[in-house]
Amino acid sequence: MRFLYDHPEYGEIGECAEVCERFCKSEPYSCGNALLKLGRIYIRGSHGVHKNVSKAIDCFNKGRALDHQNSIMDLAFLYAQGREVEKDLNLAEELAEKCPNHIMYEDIMDLLNNTHNTSSHPRSRLIQMQQSYFSH
Repeated sequence: MRFLYDHPEYGEIGECAEVCERFCKSEPYSCGNALLKLGRIYIRGSHGVHKNVSKAIDCFNKGRALDHQNSIMDLAFLYAQGREVEKDLNLAEELAEKCPNHIMYEDIMDLLNNTHNTSSHPRSRLIQMQQSYFSH
């Protein structure tokens, strides 16, 4: 994402998806991070960019295509919660299963199984941070 800030000739952040795609060809891992951050900007409507769920999902899916675990888990969380997208527990589980070692894996699986109370869960702070991150 630093690349995007260092090159003002590309315009505002909301126009940078094309730059991310070009950047991906030379720096796949960095591109995954940039797409994740851009997706989060779109999902929240921050940094002067209007909220745009379809662009956010597109960014997360592009990160998913790069096997970027945080993008995959953000998608899984959105589908598990039904936030900004129609709840799809099967897709959420399919996505989460791709990242069994991710810090949010157990939390998402618990959400899918409706087995946890976020106030008493050992990682409830992580869950609450994730929930607040996607809400406004």
